Amino acid sequence: MNNKKSRYVVSAVSNDGANNIFFNLKNGVGIKVDKNINTNFKELSQIPTMDRLFTKYDFYRSEKEVDKVWNDYKDQFQEKFFHLIILPHENCNFRCVYCYEKFEKNKMNLNIENGIINFVRTKLKSNNFSHLVVSWFGGEPLLAVDVIERLSENIISLCDEFDVTYFSHITTNAYHLTPRNFDILTKCKVSSYQITIDGVKETHDQQRKLIGGQPTYERILNNLILMSRTNVNFDVHLRMNVGMNNIGYVNDFIDNMKSCFENDKRYSLYFYNIKKWGGDNDSNLAVCPDNLALSLAERTIDRGMNSIPIKTMLQRNNSCYASSPNSFVFGVDGTVYKCTIALYEDYNKVGYIDKNGKMILDDEKLKLWVSRGNEDSGCKSCFFAPSCHGDSCPLVRIQTSKRPCPQPKKDIKEVIRVMDKQGHTFIEIKKNKSVTV
Repeated sequence: MNNKKSRYVVSAVSNDGANNIFFNLKNGVGIKVDKNINTNFKELSQIPTMDRLFTKYDFYRSEKEVDKVWNDYKDQFQEKFFHLIILPHENCNFRCVYCYEKFEKNKMNLNIENGIINFVRTKLKSNNFSHLVVSWFGGEPLLAVDVIERLSENIISLCDEFDVTYFSHITTNAYHLTPRNFDILTKCKVSSYQITIDGVKETHDQQRKLIGGQPTYERILNNLILMSRTNVNFDVHLRMNVGMNNIGYVNDFIDNMKSCFENDKRYSLYFYNIKKWGGDNDSNLAVCPDNLALSLAERTIDRGMNSIPIKTMLQRNNSCYASSPNSFVFGVDGTVYKCTIALYEDYNKVGYIDKNGKMILDDEKLKLWVSRGNEDSGCKSCFFAPSCHGDSCPLVRIQTSKRPCPQPKKDIKEVIRVMDKQGHTFIEIKKNKSVTV
């Protein structure tokens, strides 16, 4: 009998301490076992019911499981998903204290729009993609709603023609997310929103001002409340960028958002450490030394507000978009990038697109970004490979010549515990209770 635990199965303790959780990173299945039964995987595997469960959900080690993890990533994700990040406008109406962008360009012109449409047509016609994801970014994308409208209409039509599933996401400061623009985005099949609110009104308005220094908090919150009064199916991820200047207001932020959106599961919170991303104000930023994403997500759960699903920290194929050979960032002037952070680095400018949709790429620059993690012996054998595949951040790899490990790998037992607290569905095995497999 093969009762060796797969290298991709992690054990952790449940939130109440009464159970062991065995979590399979290959497929996201978790089995929660009463400690009164046993805590040892090998001994549990001798129990017929547990053996059937472990077999059914691929918890045992197999001879070629490493190769299968890497081949599945290539076959199911890299070759099936087509991802475009489009910057319809590269200027912004905000001047946030931590922003790294220079705002040297403005709105995308029609030639570049046509180039993107022609490029998408060619790619969908000549490839076997099952999904196309379009992410709207900036600058501030809602400064060019008309560009989003025209491109969306054409790209959605192409997806219908080639039987490709379409999904769209936007990162916006939400100042112009008025009911009219929300209606336009809904018609454009935008269903996922990332919107930043940096704490309470006082801290937000200090960090995220208009160009002229005016406050933005109340208008953003009002736009979000108006969205909540609709019956539209969407997800809003409310992000708080956390630094030393606003960390003391996290509880107030959570409670304020709870008072507005507690019973609306379309809204959820998450937290991100302010970093020195390369902006002119980096030297003045008071950053927090520790990664706060997980601990503040747990605090959100404890205070009764929706947190983003903790399980997303461990989801399969969670590598950075920039590592995919089928993911591109389009600037307003047709410049093609791989990463939205390093916009001003020459190695990130991997090519350009013309009005006919012809993409001219610098293969040497492109190779920097799409180097596969299985070329690194440590990454190839790592237990966390089903999630990050050695590509949690190719930008850091390029800058340091080292493949960085994502924070959830380091915190994995805590991540699983908080998943349990959040109510994630595990297969539960209790003493003296039968389970049908």
